[in-house]
Amino acid sequence: MIHPGRTDRTTVGNQTLMRGLDTVEAVASGAATLALLADRLGSTCSTAHRLATSLVGRDYPASTPRSGYRRGAKLLALGHLAPAQADIAQMARPDLEDLAAATEDTAHFGVLAGDEAVYCDKVTGRRRRTRVRPEGKRGSDPLRRGTSRDLG
Repeated sequence: MIHPGRTDRTTVGNQTLMRGLDTVEAVASGAATLALLADRLGSTCSTAHRLATSLVGRDYPASTPRSGYRRGAKLLALGHLAPAQADIAQMARPDLEDLAAATEDTAHFGVLAGDEAVYCDKVTGRRRRTRVRPEGKRGSDPLRRGTSRDLG
C-alpha cells in the first residue's frame, strides 16, 4: 500500500476514496502496468483493476491496451491549475528575497507536507552555494533538521 497502516480520522469511513486517491497517485508516479499498480497499492490485480477502471471512466488515469496506465486528461488539467493556486509563494517572495540578501545564502520557501517540505520557490544568494531543490520537489531531509541553511 502507498500509505500502510493509515488509521487517522480522515480515512475512517472513507476507505474507498482513499484507495482511489492512492490509485491516482500510483499512476501519476509511473505505475503503468496492472501488476505494478497492484504492487504499489498492496492489493490484488483484480482490486487494482476495479479501482483503475472506475477512475479511467472519469478520465483521471487513461489506459491504452498493451501500454498500460498513464496520467489522464482530468489529472493533467488539475496539475495545470496548481500554479494558479500558488498565491502563498507569491506572498512569501519579498521576504524570501530579503532573507537571501541579508544572509547572502540561497533561501528556499517550502510548505509542510507531513514531516517534509515541498519546495515552492527559491532565491539564490550572492554566495551561490546551494543544493538544487526544484520547485514542487519534496525535501529529502526531515524538517527536524531545519530548513534554513545547509551547513555541509
